Amino acid sequence: MNMENCKFKGLFLDLDGTLINSAPMMHEIMKEIFQKYNLGSVSESMMTKFAGLPAKLFFDSLDHVNKDDFLKDIVTLEKKYRSLAPSYPEVTELISTISDKGLPLAVISSQAGLEMDLVKISYDFAPRIDFWLSADDVQKHKPDPEGIYIALNHFDIPAKNILFVGDTVYDIQAGKSAGVSTGAALWGGHNQDLLTTSNPDFTFTKPFQILTHFGL
Repeated sequence: MNMENCKFKGLFLDLDGTLINSAPMMHEIMKEIFQKYNLGSVSESMMTKFAGLPAKLFFDSLDHVNKDDFLKDIVTLEKKYRSLAPSYPEVTELISTISDKGLPLAVISSQAGLEMDLVKISYDFAPRIDFWLSADDVQKHKPDPEGIYIALNHFDIPAKNILFVGDTVYDIQAGKSAGVSTGAALWGGHNQDLLTTSNPDFTFTKPFQILTHFGL
């Protein structure tokens, strides 16, 4: 199959760093959380380490903190700092265009369900998403392909007809394992060299570039 001429029949998307620029928001949240629990200062290496992974992994590294309270704190602060996490340019229009063609749209995220509930009511593109999957909906998080398999089963669509776009190597690895085509969202701000060396099928510097692979 000539990948450059492929016309996909459904689009799966990561959320943080792909649809919304959540890094500034999360940095402010972590500063407050670290201060509250006397955890020291937030390092860039720590933020990078957990980017694209479920918050639960971070909670598990803090044995003395109540995990439920920690998540509630994060959700409360996400409400406070939501204005620092806008959707990326072209994202709303991209999703609207795909949706108007009646093509399946799914968000497969490492966010907790409570966080995703906030996203659903905070962005113009959210009502256009047909299927949402959070870290609470899977046993194994990305880079495991479980979430993508669940979405494929939901739509009853072959993996070869789906393009999955994300901004981390975990997204690319999950997509490859699931047998879908993968796209690297280079606008997300993560290490672009690392992302491209994960060998995605496509690289995108702007969301609108995705449309060419849907014949739009």
